[in-house]
Amino acid sequence: MKRKRAKKLFSDYLKGKLNKQDEGLLQAWYDDFGESEKDVPGLENPQNEKMLQREMYASITAQVNNHKKGNSYSWLKIAASIFVVAFAGIFAKQYVMQAPGKNINTSFYTYSTTAKQIKKIILQDSSVITLNANSKIRVPAVFAKDKRDFVIVEGEAFFNVKRDTSRPFIITASGLKVRVLGTSFNINSYKKNRDIKVKVATGKVRVSNGKEVLKELMANQQLSFNKNDGNYKLSTVSENESGDWRNGNVVLKDADFEELAQAVLNVYGLKIKCINPNKDKYRYNITLRSGKTDEQILKLICAINDNKYRRDENGIIIQ
Repeated sequence: MKRKRAKKLFSDYLKGKLNKQDEGLLQAWYDDFGESEKDVPGLENPQNEKMLQREMYASITAQVNNHKKGNSYSWLKIAASIFVVAFAGIFAKQYVMQAPGKNINTSFYTYSTTAKQIKKIILQDSSVITLNANSKIRVPAVFAKDKRDFVIVEGEAFFNVKRDTSRPFIITASGLKVRVLGTSFNINSYKKNRDIKVKVATGKVRVSNGKEVLKELMANQQLSFNKNDGNYKLSTVSENESGDWRNGNVVLKDADFEELAQAVLNVYGLKIKCINPNKDKYRYNITLRSGKTDEQILKLICAINDNKYRRDENGIIIQ
């Protein structure tokens, strides 16, 4: 779909002027992204819908104007990202919360992914969030004047943050807070994993536990925070490990079985469970590549600790 055609479809949709054929085209294009427009709260309220339309149109217009000189192929990639972001109010989930003690509403969107799905989100300040598989993040509809505030509800995301010294970028993930002004970094915060991991690709990141600053991380540093005891450790990572999953490769170092299982679910869509009594002692140093078959990766995993596997109706059992 070329830029002029996409722009007209977006505009006509917001104005309620799309015919059924074009509406079907827009829906078919949207379906490629794996979201659902069912059960969207807030849209039954005309005032909320008008607010969303204004925000969506502003986002679309800004992105279109920024890329007027792009060719059709680059526009298609840009438009795909805009579509996921700008139409969040229609196709993702929008929540409207009453701010305590104030007669105003604070709106935010929740984006989510399934197994083997990665999604790119372009924000209103041109920062970019890449959301890993089986993840969920909450994004403000409009940034506050003094901060850009986000919550990783579940999962992993890579942030490429546009610098703004007047509005720090603050991400909350299971009790940890990560504060930056402008940099790129990765946060892994899956609920089943023991640790929350913050890896820095470029710039500087401040990590705190809500009470005190734990560490200011520089490029190629990682902080692993244990959710059970509150302890943390620092390590050095190579440049490509800061977000290599974006290219279909997951690098695991000294990972326990739960971390391995989450990565296998993300990359291959396979649910694996270990019933060996030595499971808690297992550690994995392995790179999961999306091009491998299920059988290849399962044999590789089992070879590390001399295990066997079998399939049942619930997934893969490691013995």
